[in-house]
Amino acid sequence: MGVPLLITNLPVGTHTQINAVYNGDACFLKSTSPFYTQRALSSGTSISVSTDINPSSFSQVIKITATVIPIGATGRVGFRDISTNPPRSWARRR
Repeated sequence: MGVPLLITNLPVGTHTQINAVYNGDACFLKSTSPFYTQRALSSGTSISVSTDINPSSFSQVIKITATVIPIGATGRVGFRDISTNPPRSWARRR
């Protein structure tokens, strides 16, 4: 008999001590499985950029928005303009 457990938030890394325990019943003794190793890898992401005004005028304030998928991703988002010399960069926390 296979008894599944669905886990959607296993942290990234190597998990070396996963096992199962059967508590037994009136007809069968309890038992414990050997340890199993599960590796959880980082998930992929995608990012897109948009602005609230395009085209804009010189010295006009514009809002640049980066959308990172999946929504739950954390960390920094960097913006850069490599068309300038030297290139310009800005960073924002999500």
